[in-house]
Amino acid sequence: MNLMTALQTLIASLIIAIFSCAFNAQAQPSRAATASSYVARAHSWLAKGEPDKASADIDLALASDPNSAEAYFSRAELRRVRQDYEAALRDYSKALQINPRLMEAWKNRGIVKLKQQQFDEAVADFSQAIATNAKDATNYYQRGLALCLQQKFAEALPDFDTAIRINARFVEAYNDRAVTLHQLGKLDKAMTDYDQAIKLNHKFAKAWINRGIAYLEHGQRAKAQADFNEGCRLDAKFKASVAQLLGQ
Repeated sequence: MNLMTALQTLIASLIIAIFSCAFNAQAQPSRAATASSYVARAHSWLAKGEPDKASADIDLALASDPNSAEAYFSRAELRRVRQDYEAALRDYSKALQINPRLMEAWKNRGIVKLKQQQFDEAVADFSQAIATNAKDATNYYQRGLALCLQQKFAEALPDFDTAIRINARFVEAYNDRAVTLHQLGKLDKAMTDYDQAIKLNHKFAKAWINRGIAYLEHGQRAKAQADFNEGCRLDAKFKASVAQLLGQ
């Protein structure tokens, strides 16, 4: 092989290598774009009440791009709604392995763990969600709830305070902070929060029932009865519990 032939061969191989690299560089974004389009279509199917079609599109997304955190997260959400919690946890974990900054995955994995009474692990996930986004009130609220379910009321209180400071119209946070204050023996402060929860959402039955319990402990039976009546009118599932409280 003469020098000119060798040089031409080298140039040809370099051109092939350049085009090969360019092709690979373009292929990855293309796969990601295709996966995202499947996920977007899956969300559209869900909005139309077609979960099976949504599931099929998410599977196509993962076949297109096995490293799509978005697709794993979407499948986890679908499985959570279907109460397939173990499968949902696996998908949340895979999404977080790919993208540890995916705040919703931390939070929603924590919610699933809460349902499975894995309280310490749920608290850890909510803490990670807070570390990822310290301005999301629901992260603090969920961690406070997880702590309350472990009877750690003093630890839960600052989380409810923060949730309300971020979102002053967070009805559930007012109600659950009131329950926490109630458990800590701060009944007057609890009453203030129950009042605020009812003011923000007059149809929030749980707050009426909880305030009724507080009135009952205050010895104000007539006010308690009025709150119980309204709570049960809004949500009949409380009737049996109220009847038991009143010894009926």
